[in-house]
Amino acid sequence: MRVLSVLVGVLVVGIVLVDAALTTLSLAGGAGPVTRRVSQGMWWLTRRLAGRGPRRHRLLRWAGTSVLMGTFGAWVAGLWLGWFLVFSAVPDAVLDQFGRGACR
Repeated sequence: MRVLSVLVGVLVVGIVLVDAALTTLSLAGGAGPVTRRVSQGMWWLTRRLAGRGPRRHRLLRWAGTSVLMGTFGAWVAGLWLGWFLVFSAVPDAVLDQFGRGACR
């Protein structure tokens, strides 16, 4: 069980790091798989919330910022989850100030 947790954690961290690199360093303007799904989902949700009518543009004005923040949030959440899985697999991976395992 512990080995599986470490493997899944390393896989999650790797996916997030590759996605961030593909998104930020791509010369073709592409996005990684996680970024693409998050941005498409947030754009869909923003359009649904904006509805129709004269006030539609007020919400859509913030769509780019919300997609950017959502992407960053997904990266942070993925890194947090991945490292949590890695470090929680070994009880003594994190020690307190007295040298005892912090997961007791």
